Amino acid sequence: MKLAAAACLLVPTIALAAPPRVAISPPRDVAIGPAGARIDAALADAAQALPGFTVVNLANGKLTGPRRDAARLETQPAARALAFGKESGAARAVAVEATPLGDGLVVYLQALEVPSGRAIGSTTVSLAGGAARAPGDRDAMRGALVRILDPARYTGRLQVRLDVQGAVVQIDGRPAQAGITELPVGTHALRVTHPAYHDFLRFIDIDFDKTLAVDVNMAAYPLAEGEMTERQRRGQPIAQRKVPWWRTWWALTLAGVALTGVTVGVVWLARPWLQHGDSSTAYDPMPQP
Repeated sequence: MKLAAAACLLVPTIALAAPPRVAISPPRDVAIGPAGARIDAALADAAQALPGFTVVNLANGKLTGPRRDAARLETQPAARALAFGKESGAARAVAVEATPLGDGLVVYLQALEVPSGRAIGSTTVSLAGGAARAPGDRDAMRGALVRILDPARYTGRLQVRLDVQGAVVQIDGRPAQAGITELPVGTHALRVTHPAYHDFLRFIDIDFDKTLAVDVNMAAYPLAEGEMTERQRRGQPIAQRKVPWWRTWWALTLAGVALTGVTVGVVWLARPWLQHGDSSTAYDPMPQP
């Protein structure tokens, strides 16, 4: 009896925790020709690795289409996706369109709420190379699906590696920790500060589900007198650079004395008209005519 009651309590919890059901409606456009198989394969590969969702029309590694006329007869991708979502009992539907562009394809994806028909989000994916499958198709399509279905999970990671202890890390002006930080996909500003070093500032680009490692190499600068006094007051160690022997005070003094002696000697030898002792001469006036 107690086990039955416990099972009844667990059922609602499990139902609430179940991942949302999603129906992905593959494109149905004769204009894309053989490239449609490439898009179908990319969507199926991405659906198998889609976190937090259950793709209801994924079977044996392939996406299935609608079975009823209501979904098949719809000409607009969004209407067809909604009809397909209702047919399959999904809470959300993804409409997919594709347009040839040069030698590649532009794929437009739109996420919709099945009960209300409200658009949740949309994005585009560019696939280069025509109808041939490419290694990056799966990752590009998977990132696009996560972006429109669950934007909060459309993130990447930043790993900050410091070479100075006590440095302060800021990302987009907010305090952060060294190590690995999860960030939304896009461009961010990384700043690292330390009282004894120049600031480190760099703009970084975060990609979906990837980790970007940044080695922070900070450049030291001489401490000002006020900073040295403050560090001494706090009892913090101040790094002293060892002065070479030829720059010490006694070496500079000896060098100055030796240079002065050499200069005096050179000047003295360069003036031969100077004679030692009495150098006076008698004045002999010129004879008058």
